[in-house]
Amino acid sequence: MPATEKDLAEDAPWKKIQQNTFTRWINEHLKCVNKRVADLQLDLGDGLRLVALLEVLSQKKIFSPGVVLVLSWCCPGVVLG
Repeated sequence: MPATEKDLAEDAPWKKIQQNTFTRWINEHLKCVNKRVADLQLDLGDGLRLVALLEVLSQKKIFSPGVVLVLSWCCPGVVLG
């Protein structure tokens, strides 16, 4: 069955459901490091909460202050330091 324009629209209901589900999943994991995501693009945009999530999921420290981390694979142009 081909996708309709309505299904592919920016405001398609399934997209909002997916976004809310993913946001809740992220927040559940970030709870243990006292961080929270409200808006995926804004809150993950600088890479800091994304790194925190990766550290929680991998149970390894990947980022420490003073170390420059380039997230070019995910967020082109983002440099943490």
